Amino acid sequence: MLAIPGVSGCTDNNCQDQSICGDHNSENDLADTVVDDESPSGSQPDPASSDAAEGGEEEDTDPPAAATDPPDEAGSTAEEERETREPATPREVPLRTLCASADDNYVCGAYLPRSITVGDRTFAYVGETNPHNHSPDWKIVMGMNRTTCTSLKLAFAGGDSTPTSGEVVRLRVTQENAEATEESQEQGGVGEMEVALVGGGSFKIEGSASDDTSVVVNGTAMCTTVTGK
Repeated sequence: MLAIPGVSGCTDNNCQDQSICGDHNSENDLADTVVDDESPSGSQPDPASSDAAEGGEEEDTDPPAAATDPPDEAGSTAEEERETREPATPREVPLRTLCASADDNYVCGAYLPRSITVGDRTFAYVGETNPHNHSPDWKIVMGMNRTTCTSLKLAFAGGDSTPTSGEVVRLRVTQENAEATEESQEQGGVGEMEVALVGGGSFKIEGSASDDTSVVVNGTAMCTTVTGK
């Protein structure tokens, strides 16, 4: 090892001649400078970058971009909105089906249609007033608190197979948004009634007889729903 003249008094812990030794930390600064000369950037190369450079293109690890195309439901949504705006087509609904949606009734649709002989014909019916109430007051057949129906077409008769001559049965429809409609028929015949239902509110079908008998009813309605409600 060569000795450098004039610096024999320089040690890490002792420097007698500052003009020769210089700053006490100069050795460390020199070492840092040497390292910096070897790596201009002042830091070690990134292994990942080196691998990418050697292996070609860097693998794209970003998640795939979300699809920007709108869902293929726009057509069906537009169709549903159009159906909501356009009024539904009325359909014929049997009175027996309305009875299943009724909010008030005595006997209506609870059994298979029954029949009674009225004059020279057989009359099938699904609704009836209380046969045990012998007063001539109006008695309920069926009623609904609201409805999608726009009209009723009803047939009615007295519930006695051997009616007394001259007796009368009556049927009426009362409703929330219109005047009541009423029809009457002599016992032994079948009466008919057609009535428009206004505004979708409540309505009732009621019967009355002048003798000790019930009033039996059948018919259909025009409604925009299959249940009439």
